[in-house]
Amino acid sequence: MGLPAVCAVLVIAASRQAWRRVGAVSASGSQLTGGLVDGLGMLGLAGCALLLVTATTGRRLVGILLVLVGVAPVVGIGLDSQFSAAEWARHGVATGSGSASPLLAAGWLAVVAAAVMALDGLALAVWAARWPARASRFSRTHDLRPISAEDDPRQVWAAMDRGEDPTAQDPPATSEGRGSN
Repeated sequence: MGLPAVCAVLVIAASRQAWRRVGAVSASGSQLTGGLVDGLGMLGLAGCALLLVTATTGRRLVGILLVLVGVAPVVGIGLDSQFSAAEWARHGVATGSGSASPLLAAGWLAVVAAAVMALDGLALAVWAARWPARASRFSRTHDLRPISAEDDPRQVWAAMDRGEDPTAQDPPATSEGRGSN
């Protein structure tokens, strides 16, 4: 769970750095992709948070989500040519030279982090059943007996004071050594 979260944070951080530079003009990943990579990184973080509360099927779905979120920035980096013609010209860069500029280190960091996130998502989708089950400590069980209107409220409170669960099917026997308040 930790590695996909770190990769998502790296994708977000790298998208705010310069990905392409022509002369003195640089463009960040957010500018080049129109914020797509930022949003996908946030979606990856949300998926990692979902892992805390989901069971096996939910983990598989989150794994598939992480695969899609990891592959999409790579596609987004390929789509950054949408930025080049109009935006590069607006910044004083000759048409065509912006898209010919190489991808800088932050762009490659985003590509690698997104690819690792996709691989982690694939591993999660495949091996979700091997993870330990989440704790059901606070889950409600189905065999609870609701307190009815016929129950005497004083008796219900007295049972709770003794440590008994008034909703249990078979209340535990109380020891004679306990004194009442």
